[in-house]
Amino acid sequence: MEYPIIFGILLVATGGSSVACGWYAIQNNIRTPINRVFLALGCAMLFWCLGLAITVAAANEEICAFGRRLAPIGWGTICSIMLHYILLLTKKDNLLKKWWIYPI
Repeated sequence: MEYPIIFGILLVATGGSSVACGWYAIQNNIRTPINRVFLALGCAMLFWCLGLAITVAAANEEICAFGRRLAPIGWGTICSIMLHYILLLTKKDNLLKKWWIYPI
């Protein structure tokens, strides 16, 4: 039994389910910002999981390097999207309207 393939399948399933949850949330009401940010959070999770799955199940170094370049798109943006989501969830919208908070 090849464990890297099974681990890659689990990672792709995790990323797919996160996008499916985001898509389900946006189906009811696309206009609310919290639903759109939740979908973006799911897409960032998909990029992260897909990059990790490619890295784990890679047959050679070139494919592994591609996965290592794809994964930071997800884990690099997931923290900022999560902060944005938590600010929307806790109704701290006034912080999102201040331009000086974005560089911080």
